[in-house]
Amino acid sequence: CSYGFAGRAILKHYCGNKSENFKGIKARMTKHVFPGDTLETQMWLESPTKVIFQVRAVERDVIVLGNACATIVSGTSSSEQSSSSNGTAFKSDFLFEGIQERVKSNGAELVQKVQGIFHFKITNGPNDATKSWNIDLKNGSGNVQASEPAKADCTFTISDEDCINLFSGKLNPQQAFMQGKVKISGNMAFAMKLKALTDAEQA
Repeated sequence: CSYGFAGRAILKHYCGNKSENFKGIKARMTKHVFPGDTLETQMWLESPTKVIFQVRAVERDVIVLGNACATIVSGTSSSEQSSSSNGTAFKSDFLFEGIQERVKSNGAELVQKVQGIFHFKITNGPNDATKSWNIDLKNGSGNVQASEPAKADCTFTISDEDCINLFSGKLNPQQAFMQGKVKISGNMAFAMKLKALTDAEQA
């Protein structure tokens, strides 16, 4: 089931839900999956035709499917398409697109839980570019846009690569802050609510 779970996530995020854009998948089972496990698919677009991924059992914090990659048709990734006007896509774009989808389906619940606005300033992108993401979990049913908010409760400044590691669990938030890999401005207490997003299922 972890193969199908990962394949469905890749098909949605990188192939426009079109099976003809999905060319192949290779992976290795690393741990057993048990009934009730919440599975999280973590994906990185390594090249226009190659997606690196792994599947994590959230509650047990173990990788159940690893050493994995999928081959797709070049130019079909939503990240590539949405960033075509700005040049090469940021590696972290898929993370925010995933949050965008979750807000569309569970926005009211997230707004009730978070009650604030996050601003992510992503640095060290393609050609040393910088990109802003506005995650509004304060108003209405929530909203996610690739723009700088007029006012944010908390701003995270982090590199493109470190942003992926932060959301995937490879980078501990406290250690990242102490090491200067992420800079936080605004309401520090509110920053702790980021866990509502990093713990959310990414598939």
